Amino acid sequence: MPVIVDNAGPGGVEARVFDSTAILLYLGEKTGELMGSPADRGELLSWLLFMASGLGPFSGQAVHFQRAAPEKLPYAVNRYRREAERHYAVLDKHLEGREFIVGGGYTIADISAWGWITAGIGGEAEWRDGVRFWKSCGVTHLTLVTYSGRGLRRIEGRKLVDHLAAIERYWNAVGDLL
Repeated sequence: MPVIVDNAGPGGVEARVFDSTAILLYLGEKTGELMGSPADRGELLSWLLFMASGLGPFSGQAVHFQRAAPEKLPYAVNRYRREAERHYAVLDKHLEGREFIVGGGYTIADISAWGWITAGIGGEAEWRDGVRFWKSCGVTHLTLVTYSGRGLRRIEGRKLVDHLAAIERYWNAVGDLL
């Protein structure tokens, strides 16, 4: 469980924040960075919560029941795998004709989705003709066909120096965190 402690929290009081989505929101609101436009706020919150309450948990359960459960339960494997695939399909449909999840630029919604999209529900993956195939479970997520061709490949393809500079600016704006 990720946790941050902001020694320069609201009103100069220490603020403890846990959970990836809460941390993204906290830091985005504090810095004013990566939040999209004010008009994007509702959509930004919707997609963050979609990932936090749907895409992430169903993907995690799919991986657990496929790879880590001490007993293979076909119902659980199929249920969580189908739900994870359904969530990826919703995101894929949304990304048709778009470069980013919300608005016209990179936001905390893209950061939130990136880990799940790159990890998938089956672990190790390989690219074949622009489609990511999950080696361990044979699932193809169409999300990766759409998003990887634009936003995801652009995110992963950023020059390391530019990426690190962006991270440094972001964290410097946050203040002293432990």
